[in-house]
Amino acid sequence: MCVVGLKMSLAISVHLVDEASGGIGTEIPLPLGGDLAGFEIWRKELYGSDDAVRLGLTLLPTLRQDDIRATGEDIKRLRREAECIADHCSAICISHWS
Repeated sequence: MCVVGLKMSLAISVHLVDEASGGIGTEIPLPLGGDLAGFEIWRKELYGSDDAVRLGLTLLPTLRQDDIRATGEDIKRLRREAECIADHCSAICISHWS
């Protein structure tokens, strides 16, 4: 018997910014499944891929090195990038794994 374990640790959390300290404040609950962003390896092989960079993405590729902490206008940019990668996910996967 072969058992494969895939680490599903790439998750999204949304927090208010604590105005007094500038740090992370109260977490905003997301809908069921809304916190799932994929397998840990997707940091490099999907979000941080050369294909993602060629699409003009700038925030998602930073997942190669660290988590993304977006505030202000970057939240809108992050949403646009997430929509873009979702639109091109099949092509990226074919390019990367074929």
